[in-house]
Amino acid sequence: MEVRVVRARNWRDLGRIAEAEHELRKVLATFDEQFGLDQSIRASAELNLAAILSDRRDYSGGERLARSALETFARIEGDAGPDTRDAKALLAAILRFQGDREAAFALLKTLTPSPGEGSRAETLLIGAGRAIDSGQPTKAEGLLGQAVEEARATSDPLLLATLLEAQGQFYRQLEDPVAANVLFAEAYELRRQVQGEDHYATLTVLNSIANTLVEANELAAAENIFGDVLARLEKRDMQQSALYRDLLYNMTVARIAQPDRRHSAIEPMTLLAAIEIDRRRVFGSGYRSDGAQATREIEARGIFALHAETMWAASGDSLDAKQRYAASSFLALQEAVANPASRALAERQATARALRAEGELGQSVSRRKELVDSIANIENAMLADFAEASALALGRDRRFALEGELTRLRNELGEVERSINSLDHTFFSQLQPEPLQLKAAQALLADGEAILLVVPGQYGTHAIALTSQESLWFRPQWTADEIGDAVVSLLWDVGADVAVDDETYVRLGLGSRSAISFDLVTAHRLYAEVVAPARGILANTEHLFVVGAGSLSKLPFSMLVSDPPKEGAVGPDALRETSWLADDYALVQLPSVQSLALLREQRQRDASTGDRVPFMGFGDPVLTGAPWDRGQRRIRGSSGTGELRFDRAFATTGGTRSLANPETLRAMARLPGTAVELTALWRAFGEPEGALWLAEDATEREVKETKLSADIIIFSTHGLLAGDVDGNAEPGLVLTPPISASELDDGLLASSEIAGLQIDADWVILSACDTAGGDGRDQAAGLSGIAQAFFQAGAGSLLASHWPVRDDVTPQLVLRTVELLQSGADMSRAQAFQRAMREVRDDDRADHRDKGGGSWAHPSAWAPFVLIGDVTGR
Repeated sequence: MEVRVVRARNWRDLGRIAEAEHELRKVLATFDEQFGLDQSIRASAELNLAAILSDRRDYSGGERLARSALETFARIEGDAGPDTRDAKALLAAILRFQGDREAAFALLKTLTPSPGEGSRAETLLIGAGRAIDSGQPTKAEGLLGQAVEEARATSDPLLLATLLEAQGQFYRQLEDPVAANVLFAEAYELRRQVQGEDHYATLTVLNSIANTLVEANELAAAENIFGDVLARLEKRDMQQSALYRDLLYNMTVARIAQPDRRHSAIEPMTLLAAIEIDRRRVFGSGYRSDGAQATREIEARGIFALHAETMWAASGDSLDAKQRYAASSFLALQEAVANPASRALAERQATARALRAEGELGQSVSRRKELVDSIANIENAMLADFAEASALALGRDRRFALEGELTRLRNELGEVERSINSLDHTFFSQLQPEPLQLKAAQALLADGEAILLVVPGQYGTHAIALTSQESLWFRPQWTADEIGDAVVSLLWDVGADVAVDDETYVRLGLGSRSAISFDLVTAHRLYAEVVAPARGILANTEHLFVVGAGSLSKLPFSMLVSDPPKEGAVGPDALRETSWLADDYALVQLPSVQSLALLREQRQRDASTGDRVPFMGFGDPVLTGAPWDRGQRRIRGSSGTGELRFDRAFATTGGTRSLANPETLRAMARLPGTAVELTALWRAFGEPEGALWLAEDATEREVKETKLSADIIIFSTHGLLAGDVDGNAEPGLVLTPPISASELDDGLLASSEIAGLQIDADWVILSACDTAGGDGRDQAAGLSGIAQAFFQAGAGSLLASHWPVRDDVTPQLVLRTVELLQSGADMSRAQAFQRAMREVRDDDRADHRDKGGGSWAHPSAWAPFVLIGDVTGR
């Protein structure tokens, strides 16, 4: 067995990845079938397979195997053993790739240098990596230099090559490609002499050399290297490797940057797009919303946005060519927009279909859902552990217990998914909904409906507008960075939770903004880029479905400005005279184009049978903090949660979930406006009996134990961002805290718990702060947190907020929307909401409050909410 593992490792070093993986899986299968074998060999096989999976960016699979190997090695040889160190190093790298730096650092702290050559160099390299991630480039440069010199003093050329490559990548980050190239060239020679010209590691250094040439604008030379390495990989049948995909992407970038080669960039990009689509369709890859999934989404967004750019370049100035490429570009842009919320809708439907089936398939799908929920709970508990002052203080026993349970559950999940795939090979393909063809998307739309799809990209932004009869593909001039700056500027002015570094703060002049300011010029310029070119085909549009990728997924398009603002316009009257996009169309946000098809299919299939009650409301939790208006959180840079921090709000239980601390939640501010809002809505629906859960009744237990079946369900309370709990916990809704926390009720209805609810509601209203936000991960898309969870639970559509909502405005906005729908007026839900926003904006009762900063004319008051889903009906 040991010989087979060594053989597989050698094959991997030689670039024979498929053979190595096959051999390692055979070894692991033998361990599954036989007892009494040497577990260290199993762990070695797991670690080698984890490295292969990580290389192809299957970080979830790699993490599972690396954790299992680490548990075994630590048990056999202790924390200081060489195999334990290797397992920790690989697991830390995988965690960093997934964006979980805190957990990676905590793991690296436990590494004990082994005696012998190179140990100090490796320790210095680890320190340099930590310095880079903590924003200390000078310190990192010094540590890297020391590490290289330490390695030169050893007799290990591969260690020296590794450190030279790390130093080269560092200089690439500093935008010094010349210095980087010198280091890569030396590393290449070392690897070529020791490992050979065609070794995978040698070819990887060549890719780095070519990238520095691109950055130095030596594009033709770079393209030649990319082509040479691609040919070598193809000769060895290594088209599925991560390096092959990177080379295709880099080749595309090199050609796009050359005016006389732009037209040919489509060739490598078309091949890369096909590979990426195949990777997204493999079974089991679509269910997770973890860091690995987030990383894949960011990568895919860049790939498919660049694919659209290459098609635009290939079409040149020919309108006929652009029309021919438009349908293909529409498919690529839909792939770029794929996000957790659209996946949640697809998974919900696929799971529901399978559960309706009798026999083993339904049972397996049900068990899969239980396992996914359990894995999420353990992962959250481990994140909570790492957020403690010292992860080691919790002891090895708990850490190993959690890792062991995680490994067991993931192994069972793998078995269950293989069983599902054998019973229904279409199930997992349904979790990644296929993009709609252009004609199919147009067939979804009724007269007066249109879709606007916008995908910002590093090399060009692309947009497609379509009605039932027409379509237009256009290319805004702004890049993703320029659009991102505009979004930050607008969200800053409305008091949204925006992460801004010092450089951006100064460059955008955010420090000079007043409480009443709003950047009307930027709001119009962004409109001119992403909407105005489509005004022609949108001429007869009443309902506009907006699908925005990247930073645009976090922005309500309602506050874009369609006409140039008057110079010097400021104050409530000027804001009311502004031409807002919210007045031009009844706007609806969609997670993806496919989600509209999924929602309309569901509405036709699951039409209410009359069992639903008209209304259910939960809110006004019993909290002991001073009464507080939700709108107070609009103060820029402040937190309306009263300095709530993760280490005080959450406690690990010794179980598999981290629970909220009821006493800390109880100390939050009481929200009297929520009771006013819910009571008014209850009365609007005729005061139905047993439909309102306020104060002591508004508990997490009640939500979980109540049949959630109503036309409209509303939650009115505090909404917590993941950032409010130190960036590592889930977003959620605060309810009345219990005396003591349990998994059933800890006072916080977290997003993973929401996803596990069974909701039968046409419309869920989330009258709380930041409920349309992300899940707290770096670069997370909008709608990836609480909104995604409600879609997964069964909500047909949502009303959610992109920033803190105001107690004086929200009841007016929500109640007026409902009143208009009940009035018998011929308007859709989206049109009723559009009119309610306009009425709130025109109301001058608060114009003089807080020197004009409290005016309802400001977008901070009337624009935080967005309608999400299919809400063109009543």
